[in-house]
Amino acid sequence: MNRTCASAFVIAFILGSGHAFAGNTATIDQDGDRNQATVTQSGKNTATVLQNGSDNDATIAQSGKNTATVHQNGLGGAATVDQDGSGNEATILQDGMTGHSTASIEQDGWNNAATINQVAVEAAHADIEQHGYNHEADITQFATENSNARIVQSGGSWQGNSASIDQDNAISAVAEIEQKGSRNEADIDQRASARSSAELYQWGTNNAANVMQQFGDSNTATGTQIGHGNTMVVNQAGINSFGNTADGTQLGHDNTMTVNQTGAHNQATVHQTNW
Repeated sequence: MNRTCASAFVIAFILGSGHAFAGNTATIDQDGDRNQATVTQSGKNTATVLQNGSDNDATIAQSGKNTATVHQNGLGGAATVDQDGSGNEATILQDGMTGHSTASIEQDGWNNAATINQVAVEAAHADIEQHGYNHEADITQFATENSNARIVQSGGSWQGNSASIDQDNAISAVAEIEQKGSRNEADIDQRASARSSAELYQWGTNNAANVMQQFGDSNTATGTQIGHGNTMVVNQAGINSFGNTADGTQLGHDNTMTVNQTGAHNQATVHQTNW
């Protein structure tokens, strides 16, 4: 059964009716082949899309203090959430996809939170972009292969942003976090992974970066911090850890970098410049 057409029609009708429907709630439930869902709202809206079955595609665009949730389970799906406002929350869950699932969240405003979970997916891609301060972004890609995760946050001030990427038990995974501002925190966890890479870029002051690549082999961690009072920790220790590479660069003063490696054929390089 596929209820895509009926649900899409109701949403389009409500949107076309003007401002009287401000604060609307849109729900799309789909079960079956070639599904597609599109929700567009302006106001303090809540949109939920649940898809279970073949080539799913869900797109949600909201402006205001919105909450968006997309759930996809089965085959190729792709989900995109775009929100503009303050206090927004967006959650995308892709579970058991056998195709090349793609999830992307972009939020503009304040106090936003974004979460993407992709479990047992091959060649998955997850992207979160946030502007402002006091944001939270979390991406989990568990037991994946050839997957890519990227978080970009800008505008952190005295209330910094938080970014986390978890790619445990992954093969050939790529994680990238980019943060601009102050008091930001970035964490990349690639424990028990192989041939994976972690990249961290932070511009500003009093930022913290952590890379965990324990119990893995042939992993690479690269970090760059530009500013003052920043800290970076790279952990590539543990059983079955070998052939790992850590390369860290810090430009500024009062910065601290720690690299922990055990095993054979590891390499660590630290560049620090006081200016």
